[in-house]
Amino acid sequence: MKGKLVSAGLSLLMALPVATQAADLKRAEEIVGGRCFLCHGMEGEAASALYPRLAGQHAEYIAKQLADFKSGKRKSDTMSGMVTDLTAEEMKALGAFFEQKKPSHSGRTDADLAAVGRYIFTKGNQYSGVASCTSCHGPKGYGTPQLPRLAGQQPLYLENQLKQFNTRERNNDNAVMHSIASRLTELEVKAVSSYISTLECACPAGSACIVGRPRLRPEGHLIDLYQAFSDSPHQPAAVARKLACSDASGRPGADFPARRSELFDRRPP
Repeated sequence: MKGKLVSAGLSLLMALPVATQAADLKRAEEIVGGRCFLCHGMEGEAASALYPRLAGQHAEYIAKQLADFKSGKRKSDTMSGMVTDLTAEEMKALGAFFEQKKPSHSGRTDADLAAVGRYIFTKGNQYSGVASCTSCHGPKGYGTPQLPRLAGQQPLYLENQLKQFNTRERNNDNAVMHSIASRLTELEVKAVSSYISTLECACPAGSACIVGRPRLRPEGHLIDLYQAFSDSPHQPAAVARKLACSDASGRPGADFPARRSELFDRRPP
């Protein structure tokens, strides 16, 4: 009986934010279909090499960039007009919308040029004082909520952003990029951009492609729910990770009810 009450209570608590999230994503889809798709595509794949791929980008990072465009901290004649009427909630929703999309990457590129880029990306250039890209963006370029995902990004867009960091035209983000960009040669800029564009996501088929980030609810919140409603002997963090996984739609996997029952209703013998 207690196990059923636990499951019912957990289902109710989790249903409310899921419904809210669905409404937010619906609103985001409307906004994307009305303006964003012209440059970034409906799936965040980018309409041309000039524009960034947004698919798989961290939601928090996207929301911050939109806010910076609106406030003028980040300059863009195109984007400033696009974000004028967006609310903070809509910016967050747009971030969540694009974050759940499957990232893509560039195909073949000049192997020799990419090899130079791989060296810069993984080791930097100790002779000119350039730190490796992996030191902040990770070994696979997946970034963090505060630092952008680079893997698979358009090479021309990356080149342009590095040049803007160098000239201080872009100064809304980490000032470390100013120093790094100023020390890169033109060859290194093209090489590292080329290499990064080929990096792809290795997520399992059918899964939302955000490495290490649950699609349903943050693990921390699930741990709180677990501890509040269950006396199961399992480790809270392990339970949270299992409950947080989802399919590519961002919804719980088809076996979610069974897994929830197994984890929360089972008692020690």
